[in-house]
Amino acid sequence: ARTIQTAPIDVSGNIGAWSYSTNLLPASFQHFDVAVFNNKVYLFTTNSNAINIYTSTINSDGTLTAFTAAISYGGAAAGTMIHHCSVVLTKNRFYILGGHDGNNWTNACYYVPVASDGTLGTPVGTNGLPTSIGAQCCFTTKNRVYLLGGIDSSTKVQDVVYTAPINADGSLGT
Repeated sequence: ARTIQTAPIDVSGNIGAWSYSTNLLPASFQHFDVAVFNNKVYLFTTNSNAINIYTSTINSDGTLTAFTAAISYGGAAAGTMIHHCSVVLTKNRFYILGGHDGNNWTNACYYVPVASDGTLGTPVGTNGLPTSIGAQCCFTTKNRVYLLGGIDSSTKVQDVVYTAPINADGSLGT
């Protein structure tokens, strides 16, 4: 489905009633990830030959503007991370970690610079994960990225935790 639902959160953290947005997702997606930077929502989607990023602005009333295509990355950046990758944000970069290319799990990691106006740069390859993995949970805190669990190349569910420092130039440490 292409529908978007929203709900207000009050000052106590309680979630209010859900309602359907008048705007829709740009297409139906099986695998996607979402991140927010300033007042923009970034929707990371994949298909067999590209990572596509759409953006929407969060209005002051909490509604979203229509999603528009921001950028599409083909080639090496897309060919190694198609489904079940994780996207995390820290400071002025999105990190795309691991995933499945349609045939195999990968350990590839990239970061995408984000300008102060929300414009996206070109993906840059960085140190890979210790193993090929996808369908994991990732988060960042201060200057580190964390990966929890996932599925490895033997399609076995993992109970691992990996962490790496985020270097000043945006690359990931080991």
